[in-house]
Amino acid sequence: MSNTPLRVLVAHRPPLAFVDEANTAQPIFSGYLVDLLPTLLQQAKVQSTYGLYAFQGPGGKQLSNGSWTGVMGELTTHHADMALFPLTLTSQRSHYIEHTQSFMDDGYGMLVKTRQIDSGYSFLLPFQPLTWALFLLALVAVMVIISVLDGITRRARLRAIERTHGVVRVQRVRKRGKTAMLPSFL
Repeated sequence: MSNTPLRVLVAHRPPLAFVDEANTAQPIFSGYLVDLLPTLLQQAKVQSTYGLYAFQGPGGKQLSNGSWTGVMGELTTHHADMALFPLTLTSQRSHYIEHTQSFMDDGYGMLVKTRQIDSGYSFLLPFQPLTWALFLLALVAVMVIISVLDGITRRARLRAIERTHGVVRVQRVRKRGKTAMLPSFL
């Protein structure tokens, strides 16, 4: 193994990595990724020293000539051996660099426990039987109210037609109205 120290890129990305370059000649590095680095190197059985350097820039994108910008550019051109950076892993990027498995994921998910029922009546399961009964009762009540209102207002409607169209048309409408009460609101 080489005695060359590893060059580790660190970008200011709170809370994962903090780079304080304010009042010192050397930046001060802290944060979760900086604290995790010695453990990661120990687990990988890498016995080399390392030097941290500050980087300001994005994760990077591939240019038309095949080169990369940002953190990806630093890694692919071997200016950095490692990067402590919350880089979004894409299939394109994984062809050019090696990476750890994701250890943080801020994606949202929902878990729902379901019941497996093989029945022809499974569409009724979202509601309790009482809810379905009340729904059907409300449907019947609306039908009765509409029929009653149709019967009550029929005479007023016929008089309005008589005033606008004359008596002959009203007699035809009355004959049809007496024989079919339900089709009037369907």
